[in-house]
Amino acid sequence: MNGARVLADALTLTRGLSGALLVWLGWSSGALPWALATLVFAWTADILDGAVARCGANPRRSRVGENDLLFDVCVAVGVSGYLTLVGYVPPLVGGSYLVIAWLPAAYFQSKALAEATQAVPYVSLVLIGLRDAPLYGMLTLVWIGLAVVMTWPRFPRRQVPEFIGGMQELLGDRRRPR
Repeated sequence: MNGARVLADALTLTRGLSGALLVWLGWSSGALPWALATLVFAWTADILDGAVARCGANPRRSRVGENDLLFDVCVAVGVSGYLTLVGYVPPLVGGSYLVIAWLPAAYFQSKALAEATQAVPYVSLVLIGLRDAPLYGMLTLVWIGLAVVMTWPRFPRRQVPEFIGGMQELLGDRRRPR
């Protein structure tokens, strides 16, 4: 296994730990700035793991890399857990969201649906950050803007079409001739 793949896998695995850290933050202190910083760290690791893996000598995906979406989901579930444990979201709503949102994504094995499902807790945390910890909320928005700029050639050419195509496949593209 080459060094780039090991580093990429380590970055991916830290996202799983980030999800657990978010739940712990919700359980222990509820420190919103730390939750936002953890989310930004996880997103940074997500961007870097793919870039590092593509730089490696061996283009094959590792077992960890093949489960990249699972680690994305761990972060989103961690954010949902944080929001619920701190009290921003009532437990019934948080628990219901996990069941209602994630079961269809798991059932249909849809990356696009899983990505859409992740957006709800992410947007919620950023909006809460803007309201309750404005400096950290703004820093998170600045990071998002920088991330889009830094990944710009890849974002509109690959990520957006993959997402749209995945949603069309899931919903059945009604424009296809029968």
